Amino acid sequence: METSWLPDLDLTRGPLYWRIQGALAEDIRSGRLAAGERLPTHRALADALGVTVNTVTKAFAEAERTGLIVSRVGRGTYVKGFPEEMQLDNGKAQDVIDLCQNIAVTDTLDPLLNRLLGALSRRGSLHGLLQNHPHPGIARHRNAGARWIKRRGIEAQPGQVLLCNGGQDGLMAIFLAIARPGGTILTEKLNYAGIRFVARCLNLNLRGVESDEQGIIPDALEAACKQENVSAILVTPTNHNPTNVFTPLERRKALVEIAGRAGTLLVEDDAFGHLTGNKVPTLTALAPDRCIYVCGLSKSMAGGLRVGYVLAPAALVSGLVNSLRTMYSVYPTLMAEIATSLIEEGQADEFVGWHRREARERNDLAREVLGLGNGPEGVSSYHLWLPLPEGRRAVDFVADLRAEGVLVAPPEKFTVDHQPAPNAVRLALGSVRDRERLKEGLRRVADCLSGRPHRWHNLRPD
Repeated sequence: METSWLPDLDLTRGPLYWRIQGALAEDIRSGRLAAGERLPTHRALADALGVTVNTVTKAFAEAERTGLIVSRVGRGTYVKGFPEEMQLDNGKAQDVIDLCQNIAVTDTLDPLLNRLLGALSRRGSLHGLLQNHPHPGIARHRNAGARWIKRRGIEAQPGQVLLCNGGQDGLMAIFLAIARPGGTILTEKLNYAGIRFVARCLNLNLRGVESDEQGIIPDALEAACKQENVSAILVTPTNHNPTNVFTPLERRKALVEIAGRAGTLLVEDDAFGHLTGNKVPTLTALAPDRCIYVCGLSKSMAGGLRVGYVLAPAALVSGLVNSLRTMYSVYPTLMAEIATSLIEEGQADEFVGWHRREARERNDLAREVLGLGNGPEGVSSYHLWLPLPEGRRAVDFVADLRAEGVLVAPPEKFTVDHQPAPNAVRLALGSVRDRERLKEGLRRVADCLSGRPHRWHNLRPD
């Protein structure tokens, strides 16, 4: 019997239902199955494969549980869309390659997550994780956070570790605790967009300090400390977002010394530190009494794993606890349990090890396709900062790429104050699952750089 889709069961191993589900996932990701496409009935596919109807039903149930497909009573089963598949203004479905969202690719790690969540579901006391657990949280979760922070060479005591809903919430709690409305936060001239939101919510002045290829320039920081009523200095010294700048040890020591002379706290945003695995001492390791440290799991393991850790000097912990209580009365206990299990059982290290290799290879691929030459050795990063050649305006470049079906992040997204934006764009390399699809997006970027846009979407038949 002919069907509209037949899976290649040689692509995966395991029970038949798992192989069918795996082939279905692969065909959706590769584009062989499009969003909205109707799948064969359970009976038709079972007959075509020579398996039982129950096997197909089990495979489809697993695929629907993981969000690959959707079933409609009386209408059939259909492929669901991935985030990359967008609806353009003309109303036609168009396949857009999204190099804008700076996230870590995770689908290869599905089996590991499935095992973990399956083991979690078999516990007899899950209801306890759904009860209200106020800040600072369960001791076991704080212990796991301390272990995770120690991976970065920092001596972390569990009593000084606080959990929050991701790194941005950690920054919000920190500035709520240590800065008064109208105070000034000094940071790099460019920073991730979320920090502007935090400053706006708390009525803080955000000032960008001149930076170079090694991060914040010490002389510029010292001058700003003398000119401003500084509440804190926010620094991302490891794989800065968006520029990927890495601050070397001597520059880090200089920043710590300047903060000490100014009597100001350093807030170290280490969102990408675990992903890089770099062993250069963090600011917090250099001056633990002068720094508040923030990290999370979303950039090094999975974007939806919204668990952040804040490490603060002991004298500041109670103030931070009060800030977190102001933001939300209980912390994310169930998500924290997942994170804790990953850390305790060593699976977090598997995640990070895989991501380091994947990010490094994707970064190398991007540099090769774009003709940028070799970057710094061993860079593990899911984003790339692309300066534009003279005569190419970023606003036009972003618009041209959108017309070519590629989304990139414009520089204005990262300017922290009213200073002019640089002529560059950020490419996110983890938001596209398939390597070949990522390569195609990068080719379009390269063609647009060289002035050879394909207008590919106009060449496709209606």
